[in-house]
Amino acid sequence: MSAVEEALSKPEYWDKHYSKSDGQTPTHEWFRSFNDLEEFFQSPLFDAPGFTPPDNPVILHLGSGDNLQILGGHNGGFEYYGWVIRKARSKEQKL
Repeated sequence: MSAVEEALSKPEYWDKHYSKSDGQTPTHEWFRSFNDLEEFFQSPLFDAPGFTPPDNPVILHLGSGDNLQILGGHNGGFEYYGWVIRKARSKEQKL
C-alpha cells in the first residue's frame, strides 16, 4: 500500500480534510479524480469476486462525510471517519 493509500485509511486524514469546512462550502466532492482513485479501488472492489462488471454487482454508496445518513452505517458496525464534519454540520443545523 502506498503512503497515500495508507493515509486514506486513517481517521486523522479525514479529520484534517473535513476540518477545512467553513460550513458553507461543501467538502464532500471527490477529492481526487477517478483515475487517481482507480488503483486504490481495483483489488478490494473492482476485481473482487462478485463485484466485476459481468457479475452485475449492486453497490450501495451512502455518501460522503457530511452526509447525515452515514451515521446509520456507523451504528450498524461500519467504520465512520467523518466526525469532524459531522460536528460542523451539527452546529450549522442549530442555527
